[in-house]
Amino acid sequence: MGVLVTNETVKQLFHIAQSIAKENYNGTYGGPHILQALMHKDIGLNEFLKSIDKDPGYFYEWADVRIEEYPKTAHLPDEVGQDDVVDTLIEEADDIRLKLGLDEITPICILTAIVKPQVVFSLQQLKSLPLREHEIFNLYRKDTPFTVSEDGDFSSIFSNGSDYTDSSFPSIKSYCRQNSTGKKRRA
Repeated sequence: MGVLVTNETVKQLFHIAQSIAKENYNGTYGGPHILQALMHKDIGLNEFLKSIDKDPGYFYEWADVRIEEYPKTAHLPDEVGQDDVVDTLIEEADDIRLKLGLDEITPICILTAIVKPQVVFSLQQLKSLPLREHEIFNLYRKDTPFTVSEDGDFSSIFSNGSDYTDSSFPSIKSYCRQNSTGKKRRA
């Protein structure tokens, strides 16, 4: 089952991962390249990691160590392809997108999938990476950090312009409707 990636930032992310693989003489790109690409300034996760007291430089170096262990090739193809784990990563990111109630896969979804054990990296490998899937979900439930634009619209780091007014997942709201007494009930 293939998942269609429509988010332009995520498309750019995969292009950056291909470039990283090519620079390192890897015939394919995979999880380590994608994680390092997530730290690229054009992707925008550095500020997110800093906001939760994580060091983006450490994530970059952690990925770099795994890239050094990645199989090298003497004959680089014109276009570096993805390895087998990338499809699994995208499918997991799509499941995370649904859990977060988002319309499309975002870099946050990709990062969350990467830090989930057995998707890209083993539990043993992830022990030295200081971020867990549940930490991102907990942040999302609390809707922090957030910003309010000049026109008063609420914006979360997980989506642009979505209206999150309470701590529940936005997808839950679609299953509730307000009755005439003002109380929410299941639809």
